[in-house]
Amino acid sequence: MDKNTRTLTVQKIYEDNLKWSDNEICSGDAILPTGVLKEGDVIKNCNGNISFRHIPTNTLLGAFNFE
Repeated sequence: MDKNTRTLTVQKIYEDNLKWSDNEICSGDAILPTGVLKEGDVIKNCNGNISFRHIPTNTLLGAFNFE
């Protein structure tokens, strides 16, 4: 999490073949990458209290406060 650049960078992946299209922002606002989720991907323009959810499993992946 980098509040100065308003970005989140993926540091670790625990499952292969996860797709960004299978995830959504539940709260706040940000721009998700596209394609297969991989280490080093950057979520940009984060605003507010960002929460991410994996849609197929209805699992909260994380929450980050950019307020």
